[in-house]
Amino acid sequence: LGMLAEMGDLNRFASVKQLISYAGLAPSVQQSGDKSRTGRLPKHCNKHLRYWAVICAQATVRSKHPSRAKEVYLRVKSRHGANAAKIAAAREIVKDVYYAHRRLHQSSTEAA
Repeated sequence: LGMLAEMGDLNRFASVKQLISYAGLAPSVQQSGDKSRTGRLPKHCNKHLRYWAVICAQATVRSKHPSRAKEVYLRVKSRHGANAAKIAAAREIVKDVYYAHRRLHQSSTEAA
């Protein structure tokens, strides 16, 4: 519920990428000529939403139930470590919430 409260009206985001960026879960990118480097998470974001997304990711990873976020966590953890894996799992959870909201919104408008 905390995540949904911080997201507000999801219709203001044209894509899930915009929501992920708003939540501060997309790494910053520095480019110069042919070189491109991904860096840290941005400082300017909705910090409360990022907090709730990471808390949800931690709870999902500890759960015994399988989920896409847990699969992403385990895959990324083996290559990049636990902290990067938590952010990747949080990104998956935000995606799931966005697409679930869109499905719910589309089905309610079709019923009307």
